[in-house]
Amino acid sequence: MKFMRYKRILSIVMVLTLLIAFPAIAQNGEVSDTTDEGTQSDVAAVVNDEEISVQELQQYAGTQNLIMTLYQSFPEFTQVLLQTEPGQGVLEEFQKIKLDQLINEKLLAQEAKERDLELDQEEMNEIFNQQIEGIKEQNNMDDAQLEEALKQQGIESLEAYKETFFEMNKDQLLINKLKEDIENQAEVSDEEVKAYYDENQDSFKVQEQAAASHILLEDKETAEEVLQKVKDGGDFAELAKEYSTGPSAEQGGELGMISRGSSVAQEFKDAVFALKVGGVSPVVETQYGFHVIKVTDRKEAGVQSFEEVKENIREQLLNQKSQELWSQFQRELRDKAKIEKKL
Repeated sequence: MKFMRYKRILSIVMVLTLLIAFPAIAQNGEVSDTTDEGTQSDVAAVVNDEEISVQELQQYAGTQNLIMTLYQSFPEFTQVLLQTEPGQGVLEEFQKIKLDQLINEKLLAQEAKERDLELDQEEMNEIFNQQIEGIKEQNNMDDAQLEEALKQQGIESLEAYKETFFEMNKDQLLINKLKEDIENQAEVSDEEVKAYYDENQDSFKVQEQAAASHILLEDKETAEEVLQKVKDGGDFAELAKEYSTGPSAEQGGELGMISRGSSVAQEFKDAVFALKVGGVSPVVETQYGFHVIKVTDRKEAGVQSFEEVKENIREQLLNQKSQELWSQFQRELRDKAKIEKKL
C-alpha cells in the first residue's frame, strides 16, 4: 500500500500540546530569569546560520513538564535536584543531550527543505485520517465526541485541528519522509542472503515439532465420553467446536506447531510427542483441565531449508542496511554542517 511507509510518521504525539519555557532555578529554589552574568542568553545554538533559541530548546526538552512530574511524585528529590550544584549539573547534562538531539532534527529538517520534499494532499489526508482514527480509538470516542473535545480545547473544527496538526508537525513529518527516502536506497542481493544463510546455520536449527489439535474439557468423565466419540469415527474438529472449552474451539481445536522446547504443560507435550501422525491420545490431565489430543503433522529436528527462511533473512538484512544508511547519512550531514553551541 502506498502509505505503509508513513506508519512511523504517525508515531508523533496524539495530542498537540504547547509547552512554555521553564526558567532557571536559583540555588535558593526561587525562580530566576537570569544567568550568573545577570542576562539570559537567548540563543542555545546556531545550525547552518539558523538559530535555536533557549526557549525552543526548553520546549523541545519538556523541562518544565519533567520537573513538575518529578515534583508531584518525589518532591524531596526534586528539591535536591533544583537546589544543589550536583542537581543543577544533572539538569545541564540533560539539556546538552536534548540540544544535540534538537540540532540533529534541525539539520534533517534543513536537508528535507533543501531537497524540496513535500507531502502531497493525498498523503496528508491519509496521515491525518489515521491520526484521527488513532485518537478516537485511544480515547474511545466517536466523531461527535471528538469534535466536542476539540472545541473544549479551543479548536473549532476538524479542519482547524488539521491545519494546526500539520503546522506544528510539518518538520517531523518531512524528516520521516526524508528517512524513508534514504532507507529505501538499501538493497540486498540474492548472494548476500545465501551467504548469510550459509554462515549462520546454527540460527536456523529447529527442534522436533508436531502439529496438534485438542479438545479441552472440565471433567474427566466428559473427556472420556468425547474420546469415545472420536474413536467411533466422529470428526475431531467438529467435536472440538461442540465440546471444547478452550480458546481454540472455534478453529476445531487446532493449536499449530508445538516444539519440544515450547512452554506448554509437560504432560501435554509428552502426550503429543508420543503420538504418530493421525494418532489420538488417551485423556490427558493438566492444570488447565482434561485434554483429548490429536497430532496431524510432524517435523523432525534439523535445519530449516534456505527456501523456508530466505525472505526472512532478506527482510532482516534490509532492515539492518536501512538503519546503517540512515545513521551514516546523519553522521555525514553533521560532519559537513556549521554548528555553534552557545550553552
